[in-house]
Amino acid sequence: MPIDIDTIYDAVNAYYDLSPGDLLKNTRKKEVVEKRHVFLFLCCKHTKKSLNEIGYYPASLGYKKIDHATVLHARNKIKSQLKIYKDIKEDIKGIEIFIDDLRKSLDTTRIVVRNVDLLAISEVNTMYENNYLK
Repeated sequence: MPIDIDTIYDAVNAYYDLSPGDLLKNTRKKEVVEKRHVFLFLCCKHTKKSLNEIGYYPASLGYKKIDHATVLHARNKIKSQLKIYKDIKEDIKGIEIFIDDLRKSLDTTRIVVRNVDLLAISEVNTMYENNYLK
């Protein structure tokens, strides 16, 4: 099952302990830009989305769109930093663990919802049989 950008966004926010929106705010502060680059890198790595589609994600949340060239720059920058900086590599691994945890909890939620739906359908069928088929 592919990972969606929302899951990556939530995982990066959780890992870096950011408030919702901090990651996508239109700022050039180094500490925010580095985390945004990690987010964009992970979007490129884990989704089948184009650079443009990834860049439009912030606009869907009410923030400024990120240009496809910026997404490409972020991806390439993190790729090169992974070869040099151990802390970036550890951050990526940690966030990917968050992503797996979020994905598992979503899968569990979907199973519970399906079971509840099946139970509800079963109860409706029983009520129908009891009331109309006698």
